[in-house]
Amino acid sequence: MLYNKTFGPGTFVCSVDGATTVSGDVASIFGFAVDDLIVVESSDCDYGFGKIVNDRMEFTVTAFSGDTLLTQFLLQVGAVLIDFEVTSTVDTVFSNGDALVSVDTTGNPLVALAI
Repeated sequence: MLYNKTFGPGTFVCSVDGATTVSGDVASIFGFAVDDLIVVESSDCDYGFGKIVNDRMEFTVTAFSGDTLLTQFLLQVGAVLIDFEVTSTVDTVFSNGDALVSVDTTGNPLVALAI
């Protein structure tokens, strides 16, 4: 391990109102490593589509190979959705769940995305 770096929280204003905060722990600045963690939290985030989002998403790297600087890599993350809430003028939808997300750019020019 080159180093262990905690980053954030960094807060970004949503298009219309609210904010998204990003933080995490990564093992290297040169790419991802297994067990790297990225956390994204939205608070009353309004992107201008008539819906307000509140949630917490945690992404844990489960596999990584390749080179992000050369844009050829395979990245797999476990994504966990915690207290996901979307509010519109009609109703509010709640959800919790998880998925395995895979991004494969090694077959350039094709990029494979699997959920």
